[in-house]
Amino acid sequence: MNKKNKKNSTPTHNTSPLIDKPMQRRQLILGAGAIAGGGLVASQSAVAQNTSVILRDRKVLRMVTSWPADLPGLGTAAQRFADRVTRLSDKKLVIKVFPAGELVSASQNFDSVAKGEAHLYHSFDSYWQHYSPALNFFASIPFGMTPEEFNAWIAYGGGQALWDELGEGLGIKPLLAGNTGYQMAGWFRKPADNYKDLKGMKMRVQGLGGDVFQRLGVRTETLNATDTISALENKKLDAAEWFGPWLDEHFGMHKGAKFYYGPPLHEPSLGVVVGFNRKVWDELHNDHKELLQVVAEAENHRVLAEFNAKNAQALARLVNDHGVELRKFDDDTLNWLGTEAGKLVAKIGNSSEQAKKIYKSYRNFRSMALKRGVHGENAFLKSRLLPFKFAP
Repeated sequence: MNKKNKKNSTPTHNTSPLIDKPMQRRQLILGAGAIAGGGLVASQSAVAQNTSVILRDRKVLRMVTSWPADLPGLGTAAQRFADRVTRLSDKKLVIKVFPAGELVSASQNFDSVAKGEAHLYHSFDSYWQHYSPALNFFASIPFGMTPEEFNAWIAYGGGQALWDELGEGLGIKPLLAGNTGYQMAGWFRKPADNYKDLKGMKMRVQGLGGDVFQRLGVRTETLNATDTISALENKKLDAAEWFGPWLDEHFGMHKGAKFYYGPPLHEPSLGVVVGFNRKVWDELHNDHKELLQVVAEAENHRVLAEFNAKNAQALARLVNDHGVELRKFDDDTLNWLGTEAGKLVAKIGNSSEQAKKIYKSYRNFRSMALKRGVHGENAFLKSRLLPFKFAP
């Protein structure tokens, strides 16, 4: 993980990518007065001493997130997950959501859950790669799998078992609970179709994608959304990567640059994780575990569907209403970026014996998906671009 910019009090995309202003931390008080009919009072000291708080026949879990409460697609998804679990369990399993900065800072989410101070987090596991680089395989890999391929690997290709094994050593039980889908390569103030144009540029980009661009001579920065737009407008940045059209438009990336590049090479798929404290998970009733798994699976599909729909709508607005010009890197650039990405991923995949197992599984499944895609999805998408009339 890239280090937090100490000059900026706002967390970056690596730790809390979507917060533009520091949020005030509020104190968590459960049962500050007598609970109706129960007379049970749970003090803060009691909360700190227990991994979860049981109120009569209810179990209350604290979920910390990496997003503001109202952030489209992510903050809203975290709240929806919590609400559905609470409702479908008939309030026997209650999840209280604490957006970034309210209970702990976003950069402390993983630590707080691993230690039992919070019970689960809603985030991207790539944010915690300093604990294990192999966590990247369960978030996003440059030139890796599509969202559909990633879902297939997790559910039926052995990915979940490997994720569980990795998480167990870190004190976490992970569940896949969303995907932001294909992300764009970035916003540029001037055309940069070829890798030679990229050399020497200053770009806001983080994570493995940033490491790949660095290998081509790009100077990378990690900034929050507000600072990124300002830096583009003031020509202190040449380019910036954020998410995809929906959230890029939401934050106003088009105000600082007009050339919008694809394809989605650095993050072709970005998995959202709900990570539970392992002890808390093990102590749950089997019915509650199954309920959580079912809701997480439903959210995984719903979040991806929402991002796909909203990205398409936002892209149309960016082009038609905001004068954004869509461009793509040429094949030479993609070959350079792909080659460097492969070297980087191999390095991560050989960083430990556990990482080697995950890397082998991921690589083999990706290879199998590529072969199928030649005669399946890729062939269909290519044929769909032919100039035949499909509708009036």
